[in-house]
Amino acid sequence: MKNLGQKNISALIALFLAITIVTSVDAKSNDSNTPIFEEDLSYLENVQEYVDAYMEPSPMVFEEAPQTVKVFDAEGNLVLQGMVSELSEEGLKIYRQADYLSSLYNTKYYRLK
Repeated sequence: MKNLGQKNISALIALFLAITIVTSVDAKSNDSNTPIFEEDLSYLENVQEYVDAYMEPSPMVFEEAPQTVKVFDAEGNLVLQGMVSELSEEGLKIYRQADYLSSLYNTKYYRLK
């Protein structure tokens, strides 16, 4: 690839400036020909009211549904079923040893190895 000399770089910069000046003059001349209309911005007040109403915190509080777990053994037999908060010590041990499979609605499915 040829090395660009100082003259070539200066010429490119001058060309770039000339193109910029011509396009900006052309853009300004086009703007002066367009009629100027006064914008009616009264609708912005209504939009702002809607946005403020939307951003207010909702008084509704959603409670989390109780989480049910089902644990199956390697053959697919149900070993444990119940809500996590109500499991016994033995049930919690089984639950913690099981591998997660999937969930559907408020039920999580696990399998023992």
